[in-house]
Amino acid sequence: MTILRKISLLFCQIAICSVSISQELNIGIEGGIISDVRFEDPAANLNALFEFKPNNAFFSLNTNPGIIIVDNDNVIGSFPLFLKFIIGNKFLFCPTIGGFYWLDNRWGWTGGARFEIKGKKKFTPYLSAEYFRVYYEEYLPSHFGGGTYQWTSDPGIRLTLGLKYNLK
Repeated sequence: MTILRKISLLFCQIAICSVSISQELNIGIEGGIISDVRFEDPAANLNALFEFKPNNAFFSLNTNPGIIIVDNDNVIGSFPLFLKFIIGNKFLFCPTIGGFYWLDNRWGWTGGARFEIKGKKKFTPYLSAEYFRVYYEEYLPSHFGGGTYQWTSDPGIRLTLGLKYNLK
């Protein structure tokens, strides 16, 4: 729980800095699917978006905490933090790289791309595609009784559609 408090404190500080020194702060919502690379076990993914961008910068710091709904009966909390590089003016191509923590004791890294279309208003629709690698501890039973835990990892893909709103 201390990780959640630290992340919450960080984004409160970012929001205060954004308002006080005229940086850019975007909020939004996104939804999509998350799956392994073969799409054998797809799950729904719903997230909120918080994006902090310094003035005239070509990058932004992002988080999109949310939930992953697995088989309509299992909900996993997700807390990513990633850096987005911004290329373009009206049509933006944005490579991303970062890490995440899931509340079922899984963590990992992610990399991908986001495509955004800047409108005349403060709303910006976007499409995101990410590859990720999730790490977790797995119990391996022994033939001689007992067993051991081993760290393992699996690849995955996340595809989302979203809409963000520029607060400042």
